[in-house]
Parts: sequence; structure tokens; C-alpha cells
Amino acid sequence: MTVLMKGPYLCRHLSSGVGEFAVVSLFVALYWSSYPSVARSSIHGTARDHRHYTRARQGTPCIPGSNPRPGVCSEHCRCEAGVWKCCRVRKDFTDLNPDELMFFSGTLKKAREHPIVGSWFNHMVVLHQTGSIDRLHHRGIIFPWHRLVMFLLETLIRKHVDCRFTLPYYDFTKHWEEWWLYPPWDSAHLGGNGQGEDCCVEDGPYRRGQWKARFPLDANQRQNDTCLKRYFNKNFSLSSPKVLTTLFKLMKACDYWAFETTLNHAIHSKAHHLVGGYMHDSTSINDPMFWLLHSFMDKIITTWQAQGKEYLEFPFANMHRVLDLQPPSLNFTFADVHDNSNLPHNTRVCYTSSVVHTGDAAKYFAPGIPSTSQWSLGLSEGESAGRVIGSMTPHEAHQLSEVMSSVAHTDFKELPWTVTLPQDCCYKQSDHP
Repeated sequence: MTVLMKGPYLCRHLSSGVGEFAVVSLFVALYWSSYPSVARSSIHGTARDHRHYTRARQGTPCIPGSNPRPGVCSEHCRCEAGVWKCCRVRKDFTDLNPDELMFFSGTLKKAREHPIVGSWFNHMVVLHQTGSIDRLHHRGIIFPWHRLVMFLLETLIRKHVDCRFTLPYYDFTKHWEEWWLYPPWDSAHLGGNGQGEDCCVEDGPYRRGQWKARFPLDANQRQNDTCLKRYFNKNFSLSSPKVLTTLFKLMKACDYWAFETTLNHAIHSKAHHLVGGYMHDSTSINDPMFWLLHSFMDKIITTWQAQGKEYLEFPFANMHRVLDLQPPSLNFTFADVHDNSNLPHNTRVCYTSSVVHTGDAAKYFAPGIPSTSQWSLGLSEGESAGRVIGSMTPHEAHQLSEVMSSVAHTDFKELPWTVTLPQDCCYKQSDHP
């Protein structure tokens, strides 16, 4: 007589080996089919990869000296002190292959329509629009807040849609002149400029009819949906890599506010302006480029922080102050998001890089994963700032002067409530040539 039980203890005893095999096979089939597709993809990583037993899992034991390996959700995992430490890998968007590009756009679209993730997204549209100018982009909060929002979006999508999802970044310094002629502004990536009187994007995965820009509910509680709009400002160009690396090389850990102002002025604000359309106003969160831009900003900040312990913590007076303008029931603080290697829920984020990092800095990057992004904070070894400045074109020299003037005219003594400056360390214009 066969006694069946629920759960993994399926059979107490069976009268024949054939019967046992049949019942166990049936149970496994039913049990497996009851798993959501996300759970199954979590175990396999991809639909066709059945080598899940070789994949690492966050927090499980490993043999010291083991080579890095993929995680169960396509993370990059390293064996540290006998335990697997896995990070979500953010790649350069233009390095993604066609399958990865399709996965990114498809998952993002599914997330927008998911009842939980879509509701969160609509809430963030409201937050970013209502708090964009005077709060979210205030000095001291702009980059920590956007780091938090990227972490929350990834976490929600990985939980409810597909656990392999990670936000890529776009390196705006790759093509700082005539930038609109290069990817990602093509049909294979993000689509191009808006067309016609309404400036709607008509090509690529986010073209009219394939992607809806959303806005806060109107007076009749109706959702306002429209096409994605762009209006390229081709008279604008970003600061060249030579200008940026020279500026950042001249800064020390105590110059965080100069670093933040330079980053905001030289890349962040300019990128929003040159793409135009929705990217140029408080509804920018509707353009997928919003996420790629802020992922790149976060990569630069991570590279800055990886220089040493003195660079790591944001110089705020109260690291345990709750970040403003969060979704309901969330109370994340600056301390929660200051370190990408120690984010909430035991999460680690790392970036691809063409530069080889060693020591403690290595945990912020994913070695072995190719990257064409040549971004670096420092000058080449043996290269002086004066020599680099002397080799600049007139256009680059003007950019350098413009950014330095913006930083120099920022009063770093009148900073928001979050800030504390060491008595013996502040930004001095005389430190720069």
C-alpha cells in the first residue's frame, strides 16, 4: 500500500521500484511546474543553461582560492573568506549583444506593465516631478537619492519580473562630439531623435506605440500616457575625457563637493539638456536613457569612492538621516546607500571597467567582463596635469575654464543641512592651475 504525503517526503513506502519511480517522477514534474518562471530562471540563469550546480549563490560556502563564477541570477561571484560574495553587474550599454539588448528592453517593458513594479514606477514619476528642482537635485542628495532609486528599481524587477535584470550604464564620454551619430542613438539601442511636430521617437524598441511616457494623474484621476519625446540639442557637447580626468585628478577626498559639482555640471546636467524632450525636464524618468545616465553617474562616484576609505563615506553631518521623497513605508538613510558593496538586503553592485582594479577596490568592479568604456578618474602614470592641459584643443581649454569657473563660484561654506566640512580641508581654487 502506498502512502503519499505532501512536500518533499513524498512516499513512506512503495510496493515496487517501478511504482516508486513513476510516482516520484510525477511529483517532481508537478512540483517543478508549480514554480514561477522567475524562480526557474533564477536557478538556471538562462533558459538553456542547465549547469546550475556550478553556479554560485550569495552567502554560501566556497573553497578559498576558487575562481570567480556566475551566480544563480547571472551575478559575478567571488570567493571571499570562504563565502561567495555576488554582485549585480552593470555593463556598458553599447557593449551588450543583441540578445542582451532584447532582454533589457523586453524586461523593462514587462516591468512597466506589472501591477507592483508599474505602480512603483508611476509613484516615482510623481516624486521626481514634484521634487525634482528644489529637493532631489539639491547638492548633497542628488547622487545618493538616484543610487537608491536605481537599487529599488533593480530589486523590484529582479523579484517580480526576472532575477537576471540589472541596469546598464552609458558612458557619455565615449563620443563627446557629434554624439548623436553613434550608438545608443540607433534603432538597435534606444532609438534616435524625435520626429515631426510632436517630437515622438519613431524607431527602436521605445518607438511610438511600443513605449508610453507616463505622467501624474490629471484632475479626473486619469493616467496621462503619451509617446516618448526627444529633441536633440546638437549645439551642445559634453566635456571631453581629457578635461574630466584632469579635473578629478586635481581633487582629493576632502574635495567631495567640488567633485560632485563638477560631475553635475560637466556630465549630468549637460546630458539631460543635450538629449532634450522629456530628458530636459522633470519628467525625464520616462526616458530609458534616464537610468543609463544615472547608472554612469553612479559608476563614476563608485570609482571615486574606490580610491580609499577616506573617499568612501559621503561627508554628511548625519549619515542616518532618512533620504527624503521615498516611496511609502521605506526609510532608507544615507548610510544605507553610501557603499555599493554593502547595500540593503546584503546586495552588492559592481561595474565593468577597462581598468584592472586591485585590493579593496576590486569588489566594486567585475574583472574578466569586457568593457569598451575607457573612463578613468586619473591621468596616466607619469602624466602631469600641466602637460595634459597644454595639449588640449581650444575647445577643450574652454570647457576646462567653464567647469572650473562653475566650481569656483560655488560657495562650499553654505551647504545644505546634510553637510559637514572638516576644519582643515576645503576646496581651494588655488589648488588648480
